[in-house]
Amino acid sequence: MKKIVMLLFVGLATIGCSKDDETTPAPTNTNSLKVYKYPSNAEIVNNDVIVFSGSAGLVDPTNALKFYFKNTSTSEMKVKMRIVSISGVSNLDLTTFCYGPNLNDGVCASGSALAIGAGYPKNNEAQIIVPANGTAGTGGANKFQSTATPVSPATAVDYVIEAYQINTSGSEVGNKVRFTYRYQ
Repeated sequence: MKKIVMLLFVGLATIGCSKDDETTPAPTNTNSLKVYKYPSNAEIVNNDVIVFSGSAGLVDPTNALKFYFKNTSTSEMKVKMRIVSISGVSNLDLTTFCYGPNLNDGVCASGSALAIGAGYPKNNEAQIIVPANGTAGTGGANKFQSTATPVSPATAVDYVIEAYQINTSGSEVGNKVRFTYRYQ
């Protein structure tokens, strides 16, 4: 009887141990999205305020913030941007937001074509895919620019912009980089 109980115990233990062990997925680097100024390559960190007071121009305006994305993870990522809020003016008139994977595929939207909280690029536009351990947008496709005069009592116009990652289902994942473009 003891032999039967012992065999039963060993058999159950063997079956229990032979179950495929679940592997723990590698941890995701939740801070893998980085944003950099172009062409200075200075990192824009979360909550940075970048101040402009220059004038608009066609060739190289002094009030344009050009930026690109860096991916520090081992998987490619899809990046979108949005204007989170504005203050100092009542609308997005005199604002231009250009975005895209590279200069030739970039899209520029201005004034009423922009909306607070909307994700850019839109789904029907060329998407920004940043390769694993790579960069995207280094050619100057991504830029934000304003020439709006602050409405008194404001002394500056602030545009809070956010870069974020999305997965294949369109859900936000990973870290976000939120910064303020200030025009005064």
